[in-house]
Amino acid sequence: TASETGTVQNTFALEAGPIPANPTVKLTAYLPNVKERADLAIFDGSGRIMRSWSLSSVSGKTSVVWDGNNNSGKPVSSGMYIVKLKSGSRNAAKRIILSR
Repeated sequence: TASETGTVQNTFALEAGPIPANPTVKLTAYLPNVKERADLAIFDGSGRIMRSWSLSSVSGKTSVVWDGNNNSGKPVSSGMYIVKLKSGSRNAAKRIILSR
């Protein structure tokens, strides 16, 4: 959970904003004491991966900006997407809305 200063302490977490995203959304992963690879992915309503990032051996706070394009660089449709963060047995997810 975030404190009033916007930092997460010792918590595996995922933040996304602004929502709705237009045209980009910043995805912030909090990975305290992570030794294994962390994966961040955006899924459409059918469960297909639209965009993914590997956050290999990153510990602490890291951010990426999603530009609304898929892994091939093509724009995805406006709509609801699920962002999932996974590292080892830990998981976090957020629902985001992309508005074009």
